[in-house]
Amino acid sequence: MNKVAKICLGIAGAIMLIFFAVQTCIVFRWCEPSYFLAEFGYGCVIAFMPPFFYVVYDFMRTTRLKEANIDLQLAAIDKSNLVVMMDMDGYILEANPKFCNIMKYKE
Repeated sequence: MNKVAKICLGIAGAIMLIFFAVQTCIVFRWCEPSYFLAEFGYGCVIAFMPPFFYVVYDFMRTTRLKEANIDLQLAAIDKSNLVVMMDMDGYILEANPKFCNIMKYKE
């Protein structure tokens, strides 16, 4: 998570903390429900969305980058090593081209 995403997460958390504090005050009747508090709650929900969506976007972007990195590493391993997938009885199900070339098998 980058620095901007952490800041957005903090902002979104603070907005929700304020929202839930006001809603708790209304539920326990520490303050009277009013149209202003209803608008305030609506404003909190609307203000929460952009920073939260940025955090979700950053998480998805980071996850895709990590997946791409893992795929590249697996492709490098597949090209540099002999890779064979076998069933429980020892029969070859799948093999990479390097294994097939060395063992004189066809893919």
